[in-house]
Amino acid sequence: MEFFIGEYISKIDEKYRTSFPPKFRKLFDEKELIVQKDSDRDCLILFTVKMYEQLPKIIKDRNSYAVSIDTKGRISIPKQYRKTMKVKSILFKGAEDHIELWQEEEKTT
Repeated sequence: MEFFIGEYISKIDEKYRTSFPPKFRKLFDEKELIVQKDSDRDCLILFTVKMYEQLPKIIKDRNSYAVSIDTKGRISIPKQYRKTMKVKSILFKGAEDHIELWQEEEKTT
């Protein structure tokens, strides 16, 4: 198994879609990911379905949602998490066996 390593910033469009980093996408064959809110930090966590199935039940019991990678390589942020988002871009951060999604602060000049 290869690990998710690196950071990538991607814009979020008006429909809450964002491009999934190609360098992460090439590490797995699945077209669907599982997303859930990190209970301790202000980020979302993405797992491949295979990795999610290996997690302990206590972690899988959290509110989790499936997201699909569309034909243009985008994912859509689940509706349940949109209301707290006030940013135009998101940081994909590789954390070995999963990917963290962090809100990227807008820079003001």
